[in-house]
Amino acid sequence: MEWQEKLEQSVKGKKVLFLGVGNEMKADDGTGKCVLDRLKTEDKLFCGEMPENFISKIKKAGPDVVILIDSVDFNRAPGEICLCRPEVVEGGSLSTHSISLSLMQKLLPGVEVYLLGIQPKSLEFGKPMSREAMQGAENMANVLNRL
Repeated sequence: MEWQEKLEQSVKGKKVLFLGVGNEMKADDGTGKCVLDRLKTEDKLFCGEMPENFISKIKKAGPDVVILIDSVDFNRAPGEICLCRPEVVEGGSLSTHSISLSLMQKLLPGVEVYLLGIQPKSLEFGKPMSREAMQGAENMANVLNRL
């Protein structure tokens, strides 16, 4: 099953909050913000590199599902997209930040937490996003806007 189908099944009929994660100054690490900028929903929050600092705002929004959007090194071609749950990552961090999905899940009891990632090509400081990551961000935003 593709990530789009898994995500659609997971969020159907639920209140979703999208969290963009990353550093726009580090090439493809800006994918979280890039995707958020393309989302039509108001249920989104850019968290920079530390989404755990936004727990009170997240709780106040009252989502059923939180989707962290970030660059993720999962050893695929640049621009490819993956969807992960905390139990798959088991306390480790897949994203290019020190985010622990299982920690986020513990800090948000009763909320389903997912990581929706785009494989980066470059994380070089001061460089623009790669064409591949930009295309991945556009594809992801198009899917999310149809949910």
